[in-house]
Amino acid sequence: MTAEPTFSLIIRALARAAGVAESDLRTGSAAGAPYRDLGCFLAKRLTSRSTADIGHVFGGRGRLAVIGGIAMTVARRAEDDEFREATETLTLEIEIGARALHRLGRGLPIDADPLALAQDVMNGRRSAASLSTLETLALAGAVAAHAAQPEESAHVQQ
Repeated sequence: MTAEPTFSLIIRALARAAGVAESDLRTGSAAGAPYRDLGCFLAKRLTSRSTADIGHVFGGRGRLAVIGGIAMTVARRAEDDEFREATETLTLEIEIGARALHRLGRGLPIDADPLALAQDVMNGRRSAASLSTLETLALAGAVAAHAAQPEESAHVQQ
């Protein structure tokens, strides 16, 4: 069994390399815009996930936007040796991380950020009906985990 990186691992490595927040890559944030194409390229190159799945994770983009972003990244890699070397280094970092997590048995089957999904739905960028089954499960798990926590003492009136 090969160790396929999760979207979370790809986004974490890209955010660290680019100096942006992970949420900037997952949402339509302007701060993450220059890096989302590269994220789509890395996700397509390193995973077996569809362009539609990749688009959902990287700012709710459509599959054609993902394909266009990948093409732009491929073109830039062909023209810019420094960019190509940086993307190869980042690719190796992600692959090594995925292998290490796999060996530790720590790969997660549900690769969705519940907070980013909730923000997208609340802000109207996505409808609840458009969420995949895995995304719905990730949201339900986050709600259940939050509900299981005892109320904070700040809510108790004296």
